This record gives sequence, structure tokens and C-alpha cells, in this order.
Amino acid sequence: KTGDINTLEDGEQQGTFIVPDSAVDGDIYTAYLVVGDNDVSADSFIVKVLDNRQYEPTTDGVTKDHGTPTTTDDVTGAVTIPDY
Repeated sequence: KTGDINTLEDGEQQGTFIVPDSAVDGDIYTAYLVVGDNDVSADSFIVKVLDNRQYEPTTDGVTKDHGTPTTTDDVTGAVTIPDY
């Protein structure tokens, strides 16, 4: 909950939200825009916690002759994601 917002700068400063470190998968956060005593708008998001270390990619690299372009398939074919 914020105080009254009377200028764009107020809105930018008070309209910021940082997801707490204690958030867990499935937590839902909702922001309401209240004008007077009326909720006039709302938006929500669900927390999805990713463990990027779980899928640490490896690569053998791409070796091509000089002047031969590297394609998207070359790059994606060289990357391996363990247990994915």
C-alpha cells in the first residue's frame, strides 16, 4: 500500500515493487489502482522460481573453416543441457 500519488514522479517512486527473497513458487502478487475508494484496475503475477544451476549448459564449441558462416543450427547443436 502506498500513500497518495499526485504526480508522475510519485507514481514512479511508489509504484515499484521488489519480489521478496522469501517468495516461493506459486506465490501470487496483485497490485490494485485505487481512485477514491474504488478499485479501478488490477494486475497480478505468479512467482516461478528457477534454479539455473540445475541446467548448466556445456558446449563443444563450433569450429568452421574461415569464411564459412555459423548457423543457428550449428550453435544449438553444439550446446548440451544435462538432465534436460
